[in-house]
Amino acid sequence: MHAVVFGDSAYPSGRYTLSHGLEGLVQRGRVHGVSQCTDALLDHLRITAAPGDGVATAVATMIALSVPPYADATPRPHHPQSVDRAIQLVEYLDAELEAMKVTQELRKASTRVGRQTLQVHAQVADALGQDQDAPSSDDRGASGAAHVLAAYSQRARNRDVPGSQAVALGLIHATQGLDAEQAVAVELTGLAVGWSSAALRLSQCDHIGAQAMVARAIPLIAELAAQCAEHADELLDAADPGDPRSFATLGRSSPGLDIASAQHQIAPARLFMS
Repeated sequence: MHAVVFGDSAYPSGRYTLSHGLEGLVQRGRVHGVSQCTDALLDHLRITAAPGDGVATAVATMIALSVPPYADATPRPHHPQSVDRAIQLVEYLDAELEAMKVTQELRKASTRVGRQTLQVHAQVADALGQDQDAPSSDDRGASGAAHVLAAYSQRARNRDVPGSQAVALGLIHATQGLDAEQAVAVELTGLAVGWSSAALRLSQCDHIGAQAMVARAIPLIAELAAQCAEHADELLDAADPGDPRSFATLGRSSPGLDIASAQHQIAPARLFMS
């Protein structure tokens, strides 16, 4: 049920303001119509989203789930042994993720959604009388993931970390019991839904075309989610809490999208933030 809530485009995270680069491609005449929008979505998922934000989401989820106490008492790999060590790795991950986004609008879009999601998640928990986002250091009932999320959220509020969407959501998903593969699948599905919605608003498809676009992406998302979790596992095997370059190999290659993004951020008129 948690996955359904966070995969919903109506969740107030600000994702509706993003086209994930589609508007820039449409403005440049590189993409037109439902067929090309669908092909562009599949390429974006495969080449840009999964190797970058997808892997980062998986890494963040794995880090959070590796900190005791565990919600279900199941041993986890990649045991950072303490919240402080886990947070150090998360900070390295967050910094690396922000650095690989080459345009200002991509960085702002990621941090805006990440910080807003952290805020909304905490406010919802508060409204429900839950303390899961701000457990005290001696709260033995809270999972290790909840402690990591609380520490990270505080740093994001203080602007000590970028607060990237992929990292924030990976930690949130971990507190709700999702594993790395499930967390990535939720995020990539949300991207596909947002992309199709943007295509609709940009008059590149109708409602049926938008839903067909998402349906075509689902099998690929399942495949990519597994790949992201596998890559994240490899990254964490080599990660060192004392090395800021632990995640230096994280990244994606999308020069065409980056150029479109650079032009989009100075466009005289636009519907979307990115």
